[in-house]
Amino acid sequence: MLWSHCQTNKTIEKNYNLTDILFVRDEIDKFVDDIDNPSVIGFSCFVWNWAFNNEVATKVKEKYPDCIIIYGGQHQPSADRLKHEQDFFKEHPYVDILVHGEGELTFEQILLENLKDKDWSKVNGITYKLKDDKFKTNPTQQRIADIDSMPSPYLNGLMDRFVDKWKDKYVFTATVESVRGCPYRCTYCEIGDLYFQKIKPQSYQKIQKEFMWMAENKVEYIDNADSNFGLYFERDYKIAELLVELKKKYGFPMVFRNDWAKDRGIKLIPIAQKLKDGNMAKGLTMALQSFNPDTLKAVMRKNIVGDDMKEFIDKCNEINLPIYAELIVGLPEETLDSFKDGIFKLMNYGLHNYLGIYPLSILPNTPFGDPEYIDKYKIKYTKTKALYYHITETEIDESEEENIAIQTATMSFDELLQAHEFRWFIMITHFFGLTQFVSRFLKNYSNITFEDFYKKLHKYFSNKQDTVLGKEIKEFKVALKDVFINDRHWGWYLEDKRTWEFDEGSIVKIWKKVDLFYQEIKDFILESNYISDETILDTVIYFQKNAIVNPDKKYPYKLKLPYNIHDVINKGKPLTNGGYELTVDSNAGKNYKGDYIKWCRDLFWWGRKEGRYKSIMENNKGDLQKKTMG
Repeated sequence: MLWSHCQTNKTIEKNYNLTDILFVRDEIDKFVDDIDNPSVIGFSCFVWNWAFNNEVATKVKEKYPDCIIIYGGQHQPSADRLKHEQDFFKEHPYVDILVHGEGELTFEQILLENLKDKDWSKVNGITYKLKDDKFKTNPTQQRIADIDSMPSPYLNGLMDRFVDKWKDKYVFTATVESVRGCPYRCTYCEIGDLYFQKIKPQSYQKIQKEFMWMAENKVEYIDNADSNFGLYFERDYKIAELLVELKKKYGFPMVFRNDWAKDRGIKLIPIAQKLKDGNMAKGLTMALQSFNPDTLKAVMRKNIVGDDMKEFIDKCNEINLPIYAELIVGLPEETLDSFKDGIFKLMNYGLHNYLGIYPLSILPNTPFGDPEYIDKYKIKYTKTKALYYHITETEIDESEEENIAIQTATMSFDELLQAHEFRWFIMITHFFGLTQFVSRFLKNYSNITFEDFYKKLHKYFSNKQDTVLGKEIKEFKVALKDVFINDRHWGWYLEDKRTWEFDEGSIVKIWKKVDLFYQEIKDFILESNYISDETILDTVIYFQKNAIVNPDKKYPYKLKLPYNIHDVINKGKPLTNGGYELTVDSNAGKNYKGDYIKWCRDLFWWGRKEGRYKSIMENNKGDLQKKTMG
């Protein structure tokens, strides 16, 4: 986008040539070898490539000392942060200029001044290096008034050269920017800055042309860089219609990923339903981050709450629209109890599809990088290895690290570890389904609360380390501590020699001992006196095992049960007996023939947000006469 805009300036077009856009990560020396005597290099910086960029920039400066090196993106210090990092240019002597805010106009001014006297004081929106490692920050660059008028790299031919170069090697994803900016001020997010608070939309007509280009060039996955998709409802609904039409006609794009408007709730359903019907999106997101009022105030967050949230979830469940929520571990004012309470509230509201819970990453250009904010909430953090998943050990860049919160005024380090452990535990047991249907049956049949069931379940198996789940809890605790002393990577290695998220890897490990696992779950339920009738309990356990897509089963098949477990769980009906038959099918539309890696990839990585790990179960007609039980 920067170069597309700069090309519209005749002076730049006459005096500069874009030799390449380098995006394929490689060994540093090989990467630098592809750079030949540059005049200017711009680095796009974020948490996942900061160390890599610094290494490349160091070598480029050594090799080409006259090259102007510019850092942009969201990770290089903002103008405010530089007040606390006076030694930045001393510690990064290879950097000449930092760009703050939007880059198009600023980059254009830099290139023009580079042809003159290199008087960087004339360029707004930058900080530049002076002699003796000192620096000067210029006035803020004015926001672009009409981003719809800016040229598109998809439509002006720029991206065509990269499609031609890489089409035989890579499957393409693409980023679009249907809206720039965000009206919210969430303190953990860098786009929550006042600079970006006024939102600027693109027109449907321009987006339509970009999506047409993507369909024709077989782009499989589109990532929409709009923080609040659905805010412009009429336009965004038309976008959803367009995407579905393009997929039907071209087969591309296959998936459209976006962040949904934060507090619109039920109003977003028509757009999400349109994308779901076209098999283009995983469902609706509730990016809640916390339920604790004090926490929401501390992070300047507004959520849909209470009855509105329950109505929203009920409506999505009613029309079978996947919905998932997101929380963050380690936010200020959150306690261990309030964190757990938020999880159980979501369950009680009827959310059983998926819950994404993420560690708080300290992004430096947010208030979490401000010493006053950190001191106010007594935030402590540590460097861990970067959150890399689904890559081999040789592909992992050991130099990349991430600052992760480990303590606040209301949550000690030990409590934070407990929160991470409970997050992992609730993910594998409930939101990856291992005990979800047991717990939902018990709630409807015996009025056993989710809180009671899962707290007892966790305590029981934490004390029985010779069990399948007990052993996994023990191993996870050790691994988690090693992560926080920067002694290992996040996640487990599986037989494909790739690192998987802890949740995903644990599912594979447990399922390989699935029969023993469920015998131990049965023992727990009997010892807890949740169900005394073993015939009912055996039926519930049998149903639970079949409710998760089994990598060793052939689908579809018939499942005969003496009780209407399916109706008790999903419709809250009384338990009846008399003979029932269900048709069970794989939600992924395939059999896995014992391939656990494909099974985990399809269902618990790619399909988790839509609950694809759950079997499709339908009551067959002609059930025997039923007798009410309990």
